[in-house]
Amino acid sequence: MRFVCIERFVLVIFLFISFITSGSEFKQDVYKSPVVTQIANIKKLDSDHRERKHIVILGAGIAGLTAAYELSTLGHSVEIIEASNRPGGRIWTHYFKTSDQYGELGAMRIPASHDYTHYYINVAGLQNKLRPFITSHQNPNCFYHFRGHPPIRMRESAHFIEQEYRLASYEQHILISDFSPKILSTHLWNAVDSLHSKGKKNQEEWSGLFGGTLLNDRAQNIEKLSLGEFLEQKLSGNPEAKELIGVTTGLELWWDKAVTMFLREEITGTGNGLKEIDGGFSTLPNALVKLLTEEKVKFRLETEVTSIEVPSEPHQKITLKTRPTIVQPETEYSVSTKEKVSLEKADFVLCTIPFGVMRTMELKGLSPEKMKAIRNLTYASSTKVLLHFKDRFWERGSDQEQILGGASMSDGITRCTYYPSDHAESRSLVPPEEEESTGVFTIFKPLEIRRNSKTPIRPDPIPGVLLGSYNWGQDAIRLGTLTSAERTEIVLNELEKFHPEIRQYLNQKEAGKSIFWDTYPWTRGAFCGMRPNDMLNYHHASKKNEGNLYFAGEHCSLDPGWVQGAIKTALDAVEEIVKANPI
Repeated sequence: MRFVCIERFVLVIFLFISFITSGSEFKQDVYKSPVVTQIANIKKLDSDHRERKHIVILGAGIAGLTAAYELSTLGHSVEIIEASNRPGGRIWTHYFKTSDQYGELGAMRIPASHDYTHYYINVAGLQNKLRPFITSHQNPNCFYHFRGHPPIRMRESAHFIEQEYRLASYEQHILISDFSPKILSTHLWNAVDSLHSKGKKNQEEWSGLFGGTLLNDRAQNIEKLSLGEFLEQKLSGNPEAKELIGVTTGLELWWDKAVTMFLREEITGTGNGLKEIDGGFSTLPNALVKLLTEEKVKFRLETEVTSIEVPSEPHQKITLKTRPTIVQPETEYSVSTKEKVSLEKADFVLCTIPFGVMRTMELKGLSPEKMKAIRNLTYASSTKVLLHFKDRFWERGSDQEQILGGASMSDGITRCTYYPSDHAESRSLVPPEEEESTGVFTIFKPLEIRRNSKTPIRPDPIPGVLLGSYNWGQDAIRLGTLTSAERTEIVLNELEKFHPEIRQYLNQKEAGKSIFWDTYPWTRGAFCGMRPNDMLNYHHASKKNEGNLYFAGEHCSLDPGWVQGAIKTALDAVEEIVKANPI
């Protein structure tokens, strides 16, 4: 893979600056975005190298599928090897068999600014299936549950926070008109604004945050800071303000992550205009698989790659060792393997396998820089627990009681509990002239939310699924190392504090579904979660090709944890592959 070219980087920065200076939500026609420019450039480059290539893609996640789509439409021969029994990777919608309900075990939302993702949603014919995703701090009917006190509705929490947490006058002033996560957003945006000023030096600092240039001294100092260290500086060492921010966002589990990861999120506005796909996120990879089948792309599911050897001579082929796997139906992802190992040769290989899995493989001929990145690039732990109900009890009651979308936040092990948004319609409570960027995970604009006309409340049961717990870091490990039944029980115990009636509505035939991504054999981690200096030390090495072995996936991007990052790196790899000389 290549370093980001200066011309493309200038275009991306221009879009970011236009977004920031306008003060309005990032809205862009995906067909006028950098993805279209890049695909046009790929086609032009391909026309200069007309000999068709055979490319083996390792992994049928979104990176592998989008790369296969672009390569196959150019007429190249493509084969995909996937260890599991399904395409999609960490896009994984679980469909409950005893109802028409589903929940997301992996990716679940798409920011408005993620133009690459929206482009392929259009390619898949799913643009009409998009609907708003109401996230945390957008629905004041949701709960806070902190410090052992009884849960309290978010709209009623100001007095509780004022009494419970010692805050500086600056933080108290922010709380007068907003939720406590705005404190973090304000400090992050001030840091962004300090980089966004005229002058060559500041442009270099800005560019360095996105990998476009080497980091200068000031940007390197920012890259050295963790989120926790950054906040300690900005909050003048006030531990109570830091705790409040940590529990209301869930980010206290990530104090060790690089603050630059969150600054990029703030700049690109990942909290704005969130959407979800009606029918489940898995409809995207499934639609791409259908298109690839029409393009005669060969799929080999339940085939594990155990070894990759890059030849020392450029005219030699890459050697792969593979073996068949058997996915156990009772768990869908515990794996047993057959003994037979096959030896295969390939001219060009695109590897989208996460580094956590590559760490367990036999790797030969890779550079020391690549091996260092594989060993050390940090992955985040995450656990998700879905709960399946015979009736959406949380949507009943008065206008002040019913919860249509949003998330309740707790300092208990559940951390984030998301309610489905499919029965809601909403409008922003922020006047357009006052709109501003908010981009870090759970920091978003409040909405006026009401039931949509298509789903009126009715007396008979209305089944539904809660994302009972979505947590990260140590809590994900603590919950994830339990059995599935134990996870469900612990989450129910916690949610009883919000919803005492919860157990009587549980679907006993299919109570829930959960995943601990660290133990999922084909990821060995949820997504890349950079620590200080990870970008400086490993980013360029992680995406750089090794001869005719290329790399893609969210871990190779500066949009880690997002579908956008996986797609962008896939197109970068395709661009390099079509330019490469055949063996």
